[in-house]
Amino acid sequence: VAGTVPANKTSLPLATTINLYIAADYQNVAGAHTQLVQVFSPDGSFYQGFNRTICIGTGCTTNLPEIVGSVAQYWETLPVAGSYISQYNLTGSWRVDLYVDGVKKTSTGVLFQ
Repeated sequence: VAGTVPANKTSLPLATTINLYIAADYQNVAGAHTQLVQVFSPDGSFYQGFNRTICIGTGCTTNLPEIVGSVAQYWETLPVAGSYISQYNLTGSWRVDLYVDGVKKTSTGVLFQ
């Protein structure tokens, strides 16, 4: 729901998950930057990437984030239902890496069961 803080989940049932929504949260960041989100399957193989220009702050007119409190958020959607993930029952620990301006900022995981 726009404008609300989403539930952060680290484990999802593969059979009933339609999409995985990936949020990149920014605080104390201003200006234009490049954001790269990379998703890796349980065997460590690259699965999908999302690359975009982001812009946070008063000088920005395009590529604006959703603002929730003091947090700027950019969202990516990874289809699960009907994708290779569900078709081939790719359960296990998936990894999501976030790069900003080419520098790795964080890595997190989600378990599809």
